[in-house]
Amino acid sequence: EAMCLLLLLTVYQLLVAAGIGTTYSLLSIYLSEILMADNLHIGLFFSLVGVSIFGSQLFGAWASSRLSLKKTMGLCLATVPPLSVACTLAPSYEWFTVTYMALYGAYSMTWPASVTILMSLVDRTRWGLATGIRQTGVRLGFTIGPTLGGLLWETYGCKTPFYASAALITLSIPFLIALREG
Repeated sequence: EAMCLLLLLTVYQLLVAAGIGTTYSLLSIYLSEILMADNLHIGLFFSLVGVSIFGSQLFGAWASSRLSLKKTMGLCLATVPPLSVACTLAPSYEWFTVTYMALYGAYSMTWPASVTILMSLVDRTRWGLATGIRQTGVRLGFTIGPTLGGLLWETYGCKTPFYASAALITLSIPFLIALREG
């Protein structure tokens, strides 16, 4: 049963990482070509996204301790698809930056709960193996996502990767629901 639950978590992580990866690798191009940001503002964008992670990690850890782990992950993750679509509607660099900071902050709030769920699924003697399996799913998602995003942009336009990101992350939610906390 533990391996089945680990597989569910791994598929969940793969879909989420593919969703995030679908847009993340293209953000510099989107900022430059679509929002006309210069190099300084592109660098500032990534720094600000990094800053959003600091607070969200701590809040995610706090929320995981107060709510159930799945509830924390589900509530945070549920905001990501609408924010991904909202990125396509952002009329300026500033709006896009704030929207993406919220998106990435919500996504990163799931990390503490995800690791805690992982540790609750398997015996302590298998934590290394379980972490390796989960991280393989994450890395596979971040390997598939950028190519998918580039293909979609090239074929259907610059906003399509954001829609695909929303779809992939939405597809991950049933896998999260199927998990049980150990």
